[in-house]
Parts: sequence; C-alpha cells; structure tokens
Amino acid sequence: MKRIKALMYGVGVVAQTGIVRLMVEKGVDVVGAVSRSSNIGKDLGAVCGIDHPLGVKITNDPDEVISNYDIDIAIHAVTNSLAGSYDQIARCVSNG
Repeated sequence: MKRIKALMYGVGVVAQTGIVRLMVEKGVDVVGAVSRSSNIGKDLGAVCGIDHPLGVKITNDPDEVISNYDIDIAIHAVTNSLAGSYDQIARCVSNG
C-alpha cells in the first residue's frame, strides 16, 4: 500500500498539538512543512513534540517544498480567512 505524502502548510498551535502528531500516528509521511514563524530551519518533529525527528526542516518557501517533493495532499492550517489564505491554497491547487 502506498503511503500518503503530505505538506503541512502552517506550523502553529493547531498543527503542533494535533495535526502533525495524528498524521504521523496514522502513517502519513509528512515530507514538507511551511511556516512564517521563528521555527524556520528546525525539525518538524521536535517543534511538534514528537519523540523523534521527522527529518523535515520547516521552511518559509512553499515553492521549494512543492517543487522538490511528490506531494499527495496539503494540509492548510494558517488562517480561517479565505481572503488571507487564498494565495497559499491557490499555489497548492495549481501544483496539483
């Protein structure tokens, strides 16, 4: 069975305390993480309190992640405002 490869777009409290941990527990391979925070360059597993590194460095360059990985899904957890997240979502959709 093929494992799902995911991009975590937004690494705030919701992603850190629930989304990333649940994806890892369910066998999803998180292959990229994009954030605007001070966590740039840190390992996603460490930032999310997972007991082992995930080997995923958080970046602020979504194009780098989208172009370098074969991503099946993108989980967007940045804002609940469509106007504020339109460009981010459009970037993911336009890249399949």
